Amino acid sequence: MFVGKISLLGVVVAALLPVLARGQEADTALTRIRQNKAVTIGFRESAAPFAYLNESKQASGYSIDICNRIAEEIGRKLNIPHIETRYVPVTPQTRIPLIANGTVDLECGTTVNSLARQEQVDFSYAVALAEGRLLVRKASGIQDLSDLNGKIVALAAGTTAERYVRTALDRSKINVRVLQVRDNAEGLLAVNSQRVDAFVNDAVLLGGVLRTAQNKDDFAIVTIINGTIARLLASGELHRLYDQWITPYGVPIEGEVDTLFKIEAIAE
Repeated sequence: MFVGKISLLGVVVAALLPVLARGQEADTALTRIRQNKAVTIGFRESAAPFAYLNESKQASGYSIDICNRIAEEIGRKLNIPHIETRYVPVTPQTRIPLIANGTVDLECGTTVNSLARQEQVDFSYAVALAEGRLLVRKASGIQDLSDLNGKIVALAAGTTAERYVRTALDRSKINVRVLQVRDNAEGLLAVNSQRVDAFVNDAVLLGGVLRTAQNKDDFAIVTIINGTIARLLASGELHRLYDQWITPYGVPIEGEVDTLFKIEAIAE
């Protein structure tokens, strides 16, 4: 239905910074990290296998593992040997505002890179590809969007999936009633409780439910983030993390994902 690149979203929107007199230093993410001796990571609490709270109530997942390695590299670059990593929960609705106001330095979850979002924040290299799927009850008989006419559909508010699905429904003149949900867990609950006929989101995220940013012009931190991802790809470690977290959901490293990883494994 739709395919999007999932990146690690990172820090303050440049247009929201005050105009500074010459000689003043803007409060960039790296400046903030250096002062705090800590990297603050925004993460989704229920977006398994990318980011979620595990049984020990600790941030876990594919995106979290990558971001932890990025935090270590930032500490090395800034000469902060034991840099602290702090986690702040975000939702699809709050992730960009919390980056914009400096509450978080990086958002590590399932944010799809889009042209509209690029006007506000920078994105890292993509670390996964997302394809939209329908989550329905087995006896529903729903196979595709065309079967949703006259049905109630749950969409996660503030997500790319919401926008793509609404556009596809309008284009195909499919009449549905939309129920906005906060996250994937609420979408699953809505299907199970028969409040809705279907929940539409990224295929891997739906599988995860069933089984269980940076400054727009802050080039210094973007370079560290993308350099870390490129080295993880070149060493094969990101492939290992992907196979650990994502491949079990039926999206192995092949085809477009394999090509993407080869392109982004840029030599130093």
